[in-house]
Amino acid sequence: MDEDVVLKVLQKQRSNWQVALPFFTWAAGLPTYTHGPRTYTDMLDILGRMKKVRQMRQLFDEIPEKRCGSVVTNMMFAVLLNRYAGAHKVQEAIKMFYRRKECGFEVDLGSLADAKRVWNQIIASKLYGTFISSLTKAGKLSTAVKLFTSMWEKGINPDVAICNCIIDQLCFKKKIPEALKIFREMNGRGCQADVATYNTLVKHFSKIRRTEKVYEILDDMEKKGCSPNNMTYTYILKTTEKPGDVVNLIQRKEESGCKLDSDTYILILNLYVSMKYEKGVQHIWEEMEINGSGPDQRSFTIMVHGLHSQGKLDQALQYYTTMKSRGLNPQLKGVTDEYFADCNEEKTSKLAKSGALEKQLWEFSEELSDLPNESWKQARERECLSEYCRVCDTDDCFG
Repeated sequence: MDEDVVLKVLQKQRSNWQVALPFFTWAAGLPTYTHGPRTYTDMLDILGRMKKVRQMRQLFDEIPEKRCGSVVTNMMFAVLLNRYAGAHKVQEAIKMFYRRKECGFEVDLGSLADAKRVWNQIIASKLYGTFISSLTKAGKLSTAVKLFTSMWEKGINPDVAICNCIIDQLCFKKKIPEALKIFREMNGRGCQADVATYNTLVKHFSKIRRTEKVYEILDDMEKKGCSPNNMTYTYILKTTEKPGDVVNLIQRKEESGCKLDSDTYILILNLYVSMKYEKGVQHIWEEMEINGSGPDQRSFTIMVHGLHSQGKLDQALQYYTTMKSRGLNPQLKGVTDEYFADCNEEKTSKLAKSGALEKQLWEFSEELSDLPNESWKQARERECLSEYCRVCDTDDCFG
């Protein structure tokens, strides 16, 4: 086991923190392996990305003090601050910033009360982007834009990350023209747009169904040598309405050298199921099995729910049975009248089948409700009949 292997596993499970964190903890216990700064940073980023702020903070606090010098980096603090900002935890982000001093990094902003008075110093620091991000995520867009504009006015060119942050929030607030203006001015000010910049525009134009504009941006990306990534195509795929559009977009994606990842497979599978495109479903399912991207819990859940909603109960049951046979925990949306333990169906204990306790509970509930409309015996007979009807799958037993 080495750090590269751990990083690959974490990268594959970046959307599943419940798998990534136990694996991270397990790897830490291996006698011949020790987590380095990259694996710690990746795990913190996964937790922050999934809005698991408490677990993220706990993991950071659990880093051994004697290892802080070799594990904690500026990049780690940047990830922590960015994820706190994304979760709208502005005060926590500021407190984390001041913890830099405990790890031997410089902190030159003074007290919290002085923060606003030293914005001009923030502009000159490497972390001004985090503060602009915090302002935008906290809903203070006008203040963030003011700080952003002052940077250009003072001859300090924001880096691409800051431009992306402002463009994203302007688009989010439906201020598309202002966002496009900054996008056009970036190159003239020595700030080259990157894939994240284009993805921001693709995301928001896709949301408002400006398909022509989306493909115009995609063409511009490729023309300027900025290769689209999985996220680019994910935003576009989410807005497709016909199987042919999905197929064409997948073909374009593969031609650009961008391979399908597990998240993209899941998205395509969901689209094909909702479109009732059986040929596409079968093709994607087989591809997932061949390249090891699945099927996993998500793909089985999509099939079970999708087929059930289309009235194909036999096929849904087949997928559900296969899912359970592989040890995958089914999601419980819409499931009732069953006992569960750790998201799996479990048999009840002997106490649950005790007629004496059942009668006692019924009589006690009568006393609470003061509505003894039927006896326990009558209710029991009705329940047995209901259970029989559910098993024999008939609708006319009460006719």
